[in-house]
Amino acid sequence: MRPPANAAPRSSIASWLLQRYLQAPEHAAKLRFTRWLGRVFPGGVRTRLAEGIVLYLSPADWIEYLLLRGEVYEPATRAFLRHNLRAGDGAVYAGVNFGLHVVDGALAVGPSGRIVGVEPQPRARTRAGRNLAANGAGAQTTIVAKALAASDGRTTMAWAPVDNP
Repeated sequence: MRPPANAAPRSSIASWLLQRYLQAPEHAAKLRFTRWLGRVFPGGVRTRLAEGIVLYLSPADWIEYLLLRGEVYEPATRAFLRHNLRAGDGAVYAGVNFGLHVVDGALAVGPSGRIVGVEPQPRARTRAGRNLAANGAGAQTTIVAKALAASDGRTTMAWAPVDNP
């Protein structure tokens, strides 16, 4: 396979090569090399999923690694969102991570709908915002910088390990 003819010279070809490598068979050093690649692509690799959603994915994160390989993640949850949210609906998401489910919801409710995502991690909010913008779904979505808990208070939250399935 060749990179798309309309690919930008450097970043698109590098992204295409990375995706081809990730879809190749596993080998002993692949996980270590893939985590290193996550540092090479700090903004993520622009990826179009099978259903047409565009996401910037990090090869260092396990879930995003699976998506970069062309695998599906939480197909039942994503199908539920697509089949139950309609144009003009609203939904609230607790924890948006890199934005996969929020993008699904925002596209399902369309510009007349409303999506609110609650995410305490600044890096996750930034990444989700970029993925919403890549799909033209930012206008109907608000990401709130808060955490949800049973009681008021403050705490320190650790970032989940990259191999946390």
